[in-house]
Amino acid sequence: EYGIPKALLSIIFDLFLIVMYKRDSDGKIVLDSSGPEFFNDSIPWEGVYIKYIRDIIRISEGDISSINITHRSRASKLVHPTSSYTSAVQDLQDGLADMAIGPFWVTGQRLKMTAFTLPIVYDKTYLVIPRPGTTQTLSQQTEKVIMPFSKGLWGLVIGIIFAAALLSVWFTDSVRNARTNDRRESMQANMKRRKMAYVRLTMDSFLEKGLFFCSAGVEQDGSTSLPNKILLFGFGFFILISVSAYVANLAAFLTLNSAEYVRTMEEAVAAKYKICAHPAIQTELEVGWPDAIFYFHKDANEFPGMLDDYLAGKCNALVVGHEDTSMDAGFLERLCEIDLVYTESVVAEIPQAFPIRSDIASGFSYWMYQGERRGVTLQTAKDEFAQDISCNVRISAEEDTQGSEYDEITIKNMFFPIMFFTSCATLAVLLQIKHQYNESKGKTSALGRKSTLNLVSESTGRKQSLSFGKRGQKLSFGSKDNEDDVFIQDGAMMRKYGEDKEEEKEDGGEEMITPTSFMAGVADEGRRKVRFGLDGDAPRHNGGHSVRFSLNDGATG
Repeated sequence: EYGIPKALLSIIFDLFLIVMYKRDSDGKIVLDSSGPEFFNDSIPWEGVYIKYIRDIIRISEGDISSINITHRSRASKLVHPTSSYTSAVQDLQDGLADMAIGPFWVTGQRLKMTAFTLPIVYDKTYLVIPRPGTTQTLSQQTEKVIMPFSKGLWGLVIGIIFAAALLSVWFTDSVRNARTNDRRESMQANMKRRKMAYVRLTMDSFLEKGLFFCSAGVEQDGSTSLPNKILLFGFGFFILISVSAYVANLAAFLTLNSAEYVRTMEEAVAAKYKICAHPAIQTELEVGWPDAIFYFHKDANEFPGMLDDYLAGKCNALVVGHEDTSMDAGFLERLCEIDLVYTESVVAEIPQAFPIRSDIASGFSYWMYQGERRGVTLQTAKDEFAQDISCNVRISAEEDTQGSEYDEITIKNMFFPIMFFTSCATLAVLLQIKHQYNESKGKTSALGRKSTLNLVSESTGRKQSLSFGKRGQKLSFGSKDNEDDVFIQDGAMMRKYGEDKEEEKEDGGEEMITPTSFMAGVADEGRRKVRFGLDGDAPRHNGGHSVRFSLNDGATG
């Protein structure tokens, strides 16, 4: 009725476990395509595709009475030595059979040889790679520590630490310079020594700020100036966000399979991988991937032969059709043994159908269409041949590192803390410039001083020097620019000699006058006690303050 002979002669191209197979006299499955069982038509065929064909015959309501199944010819194998599939199609072209049973790709070469039925499935050819994490080196394990941040962000972190160190040296040095007389002659004479000192200070400050970053905190020094405090405030906020983000992602990266591997066909092409492939789809692959380096199997052993090529070192990865191998337990077990997995990268998508004589192609396709409407599909046949594989041959979510859980933190993610630090550093620089400008003009500046309630050392908002005259003479506070015998340093009165601080003790100077004795208003001078304090009403002279004092014999001045 539909132009189909009552009995069809079909050929089988090869033996594959579950897909199509035979049994020997002991009932064991035979998979040797060159053995006597393969060429013995009296031994019945079994498998997924045989089940599907018989279901089609069953629903054809007698239109197809039976199908006689035989093997492909030995001569066709000589014509097409690289593919047993194509050699089976050759038998159809030569008129030796009516159709072929199996997962045949519909390729340009085969369409020239014979017709095909409706597509059974659209087979996806996937990239197959070594299982990620199977060969991790010590260097790859070590790199996990820096993986939470991108390389650009690591560079920016180091840059911010260095910037904070430089600004800190500048702010601290300006306070130090305010305590001493800045003479041009001395600076020129000691220029080389000063340069080395600045290099050392910068390095020390960089290591100090790096330690702050690693310990997730900053120094708590109340004696620092306002610009320095603003700088450390911004630096501390940057540390808070950076360390929190780093620690949050570090655990995930430490347990990550970080071995480098290609995830997609594009990456394989870019990495110049040599890829093992099936010769039947050579044209399709070369057209779709002109820059790829393919190695096509030559011995007609199909996909198992491609695994042999991989083990022989002829390629770094494979492209394997899923439909051809998804039910081939022997092939899948070999993937487990070799530690190969399917990726999600689709290299090609090619329809699969049955090669058939052109005059009966439409009739058989009709019953395939009707079978699909009645629930007779290739998948239903597969469900009856469920099998267990010893491993997962598809790449798992844990092995695939493309997920957001393993994304690097980039500069863009850290934009706000970076801008916050930049704003604080900019404000600190402006305040420091303002402070130095005021001091250069001889104006009082509160920006660079320490915030304290020490009324003695900080009451005038600047460091003062104290000069002692002989017994019975007036005591006076000189200005900061006068180099007097005794000065206040870090809350203590000390005698000073010469132009450089390092020379303080060289001439056998007097003892340090402690802050306690100063605050008590008592100092010993020989055998007579001097009581003194600031006289706010006394006139100033020589840039200093007058001091009212009294001797123990009642004399005052």
